[in-house]
Amino acid sequence: MGAYAAANAFLDAFALAETQAGRPVQVLNFAAWANTGMAAAPAFRAAAAAKGVPQLSTEQALQALYDATTLNSPQLLVMDAGRQAGRVEDTGDAVPATRTSVPMREQVRTADSPARDVIASLIAAELGQRAHDIDDDTSFLAMGLDSLTAVDLVKKLEHEMGRALPTTLLFEHSSIARLSAHLSRTPSEEQIAEVAAQHDDESSFALTPVQLAFHTTGKLHPDIGSYAYLRQTVVGELDADLLAQSLVFLERRHPMLRMRIRSDGGQPRQVIRPSIETDWPDWFETSDLDGPIEAVEDDLCNRVFRLANEPPIRVLLLREGADRAALLILLHHAAADGASLNVLCEELWQVYTAMSQGRAPELPSLHSHFRDYVDSIGKLRASEAFAADCRYWRERLEVTGQAQPKSLTYDGDLDAEPSGPLAARQFVTGASVTEALQERAAELDVSLFHLVLTAYIRRLACWGGQQQVTVNVARAGREARVQDIARLVGPFADTLPVTVTVHETGDTAALPHEVRVAWLDSERRGSVTTLDLARLLPTIDTAPRTAGTASFSFARFPLESQPGCPVSITATAARTASAATQLGLVCWEFEGALNFSWNYPGNRFSPETIERFTNEYLAELTATAGCAATPATESSVAQRIRAQCRRTPEAVAVEAGDVTLTYAQLDQSAHRLAARLRRHGIKANDRVALLTSPGADTVVGLLGVLHAGAAWVPLDSAHPLQRLAGQVARAGVTAVVCHGSTREVADRLGELGVIDLDAPSTEEPCADGPDPAVRPHDVAYIIFTSGTTGRPKGVPITHSAMTTY
Repeated sequence: MGAYAAANAFLDAFALAETQAGRPVQVLNFAAWANTGMAAAPAFRAAAAAKGVPQLSTEQALQALYDATTLNSPQLLVMDAGRQAGRVEDTGDAVPATRTSVPMREQVRTADSPARDVIASLIAAELGQRAHDIDDDTSFLAMGLDSLTAVDLVKKLEHEMGRALPTTLLFEHSSIARLSAHLSRTPSEEQIAEVAAQHDDESSFALTPVQLAFHTTGKLHPDIGSYAYLRQTVVGELDADLLAQSLVFLERRHPMLRMRIRSDGGQPRQVIRPSIETDWPDWFETSDLDGPIEAVEDDLCNRVFRLANEPPIRVLLLREGADRAALLILLHHAAADGASLNVLCEELWQVYTAMSQGRAPELPSLHSHFRDYVDSIGKLRASEAFAADCRYWRERLEVTGQAQPKSLTYDGDLDAEPSGPLAARQFVTGASVTEALQERAAELDVSLFHLVLTAYIRRLACWGGQQQVTVNVARAGREARVQDIARLVGPFADTLPVTVTVHETGDTAALPHEVRVAWLDSERRGSVTTLDLARLLPTIDTAPRTAGTASFSFARFPLESQPGCPVSITATAARTASAATQLGLVCWEFEGALNFSWNYPGNRFSPETIERFTNEYLAELTATAGCAATPATESSVAQRIRAQCRRTPEAVAVEAGDVTLTYAQLDQSAHRLAARLRRHGIKANDRVALLTSPGADTVVGLLGVLHAGAAWVPLDSAHPLQRLAGQVARAGVTAVVCHGSTREVADRLGELGVIDLDAPSTEEPCADGPDPAVRPHDVAYIIFTSGTTGRPKGVPITHSAMTTY
């Protein structure tokens, strides 16, 4: 027992040390669990009864484990001090509530608690229910609250309670019972101290780190834009002049729409231009749509802003007919973020509706502006909390490291510098799949955001052939105590890396929880910016320094039409990108369906690859929602090998005697063989014999057969010809791959197509296209037994079985 005691003492000390270092760990010291393990042994029960050793029933112990999450303590003792061991019997009687150091669920439910009433009222208003009808013990996520709403509710709760609260509060205390108990027990350590507003003037002020990152990236890559973009479809009779006046109103209301970046003493500084009297802003244009709207979007988004002299906004109205138009809104990331698009679009149609009715717009006054936020983050970055977050990320990035440029399957030159144009691809799930995803998220006690991100991470692990995946996840960045910050236009948003290890266990419930924990862990250290993290990473060529090659954003766009608005509005497309973008995915919900947008450099991914990504991701979402009988198809072994070939083309892949092949050479040779097999009529699921001596040709041969979609049948040329011919016949072989030393045997195997690796093809090689689709239960190869117990038997090995090797 001494070893157990020493181990427990270590864990107690470890939890305390980690918590003090800002990495909360909790240890529960349980009394003996009655009737389980060693506590079920007759000798222990007799000794415990004689000495009065306290015990817990399994139900009590599990309940205490559930309720321990409501306490912020590194070490808790869980025991029933008033119950003697001898009284815990297998009687089947109900077990009374435990007297533990952890409050039980019945104790946490404080229906008459002021905190409970405030929380329940806010939740009820969000869900459209009555406060007293809401179950205090149901998880917020199971109620249907998403991640964005949870952050909004924290802001409202701050206002109601007059105390500063972390934005992750509803994820750390995930029910009304837990949250009210936490707020009731935990005194407010920090009262809300909002930054005093400054009046607009033309004097310059500093860039935030987020702005500086976009500005610097723009200097390094001047031909690549940094933008947030939204397209709205407008149906009804739209007055362009009235729309222009509405945009002028918003330009006067939001100073960041008049922002410029100028050099002051060699340092970039931002200034706010004074508003001018006009009925039509010079950044608003109208025209008729006479071609694909995607082409217009590509041109608009890839026209780089010159912020020294140009406004950071462009709006284009494209008329598609008498009563239908598309409104394209583009903002530079150094002036505004995706949430700013949300603010502008909501206010735009409020203003337009008021003007169309001949009345003055009535928007709530703004008591602060982005300049006030700049002042507030200066104080934050001088705090110990910021220093602690920097230490955390320094240690973490030393372990996870920088994103490897070849951790995705690219089509373009990875060694080339980032270049435009940036491209996008829109797609959408069906309403039934979205509803099923919401139900599945509630069932797993995660948000829809976590579940959609989980599916993305699964695909990234498959596409990159790596278990550990890091995604740069967008966050709103509006936690500062600045008045009206939720209604300001500005570049508040940023990303934080979320790192998850994808284990091929088949447990579909485990990964969403791991994603939620990893995301929450990053959010708790969210005072750092992308620029801070970049400074902690090593420089690799001229590529932007990021912790992950892929990014993800779960956005929100206006869903409700304004009462009396003469037109209807639908958010139909969105984009966000910069020079740092490798593969970005934007998601937003509209009319019961999830909308998505890939954002990527056009020189890195072909349209065919993006189409494949789309189909596989949609299949993953469908499987995650439980709407499909089988999970999304994983990459085949051949695809995984090809991904490795693209990641490390110059590394040695095969060494066999005096023959060495790099991954690039292996990939080229295998695809050249696959093309030859296709020209010989080989189709998916055909059988191809592989008659080669051990060495590089065998590796090329089996990989080429797999790329052709066929199954290979290995043959040993040293075996008797009659035995080989029998194996060929029983396996249904239609062609044989050989080389010079085995060509004679191959020619004597019957009416088979013969592909000699040592005899170069005189035909033109086929264009390198995608491999034929294979299913998990398709045969990858057929191996014959040794024949020691009779005639050799052919054993088919499926692709699914081969991936588990």
